[in-house]
Amino acid sequence: MARALGRLLDRLSDDRPGSMACRCGAAARYAGRRSRTITSALGPLVLHRPWYHCSNCDSRFAPQDRALGLDASRL
Repeated sequence: MARALGRLLDRLSDDRPGSMACRCGAAARYAGRRSRTITSALGPLVLHRPWYHCSNCDSRFAPQDRALGLDASRL
């Protein structure tokens, strides 16, 4: 069940722009997909999500993490 949920979340994040606004206000560029494993009530859940890098502030982030409340500030 966890694998099925992970695949569903991966499909929801497939539409990605070439760039996205960073928290610093600059444009962050798409830098590929990164995997992340989280523990859920259903077991380990592997997410393969779009990853962005902002050269202005050297920040790296996955918008899907923010949307799911999994960004580093909340862990």
